Amino acid sequence: MKNKIGMRLFGEVPLEIYAKTLQNLHTLITELAKQIEPGTKIEWSIDELEAGSAFTAVKGYYFEMEKVEKVVIGFENTGVALSKNQPIPYNQKVTNAANQLVKVINGKVSSIDFITTPDFFVEVYKSPDIEGEKEKSLVYGTITGRVETLSSRQTLRFILYDSLFDRAIKCIVDESKKELLKEIWDKDVIVTGQIRRDVTTGRPNEIRNIEDIKILTDTPQGNFLKARGIIPWKEGIEKAETIIRRLRDEE
Repeated sequence: MKNKIGMRLFGEVPLEIYAKTLQNLHTLITELAKQIEPGTKIEWSIDELEAGSAFTAVKGYYFEMEKVEKVVIGFENTGVALSKNQPIPYNQKVTNAANQLVKVINGKVSSIDFITTPDFFVEVYKSPDIEGEKEKSLVYGTITGRVETLSSRQTLRFILYDSLFDRAIKCIVDESKKELLKEIWDKDVIVTGQIRRDVTTGRPNEIRNIEDIKILTDTPQGNFLKARGIIPWKEGIEKAETIIRRLRDEE
């Protein structure tokens, strides 16, 4: 039974914007509950927070859990309507709350994902114009990082945490490249494709038209045994273990 609502912001997310978005999310959930299950006092508690990705998930609690699920489905319907630029199928208060939530998409925040289960998400951009600008700003390149959150609903995609900034990067994969997704979960990889970066900081926040995903080979255990010193030891030079023993004995 669905009882969780999640939201992930992509791009650069200042604390002020993040706090405002959480408040707007709370308002949206409250207004959905008022319309879908009037008089129901559902308690929503923080269930997950992820550093580096601006991901928040809340879980609903009520003695009639089917009522919680109806509100969660309402959240899904709202996200789908926003993603398709269609009218939201609820009253004006819900519509206003939803519009306030996505108002933070302004360049720094590039998009918001509405998430309820591992298999359900919709990505929301502020307008079709932003989608057009996204394509113009794509530059071919590679990013190295660790793969998390594989999903095949609506579009093939995964979240990559880049090794340089440890920030979440949305990676969209064409259906024809489905084979690239085999065995990459929780692996360090090099992703090659069209990269979109934040116009202010230059940090990557999305990869599209992915051509290749190369899994990095794990470093074999015990390699330290084969390590060599920076300065080679020569006959007559006091060895490190001798120096340590001598200094210890002098104490």
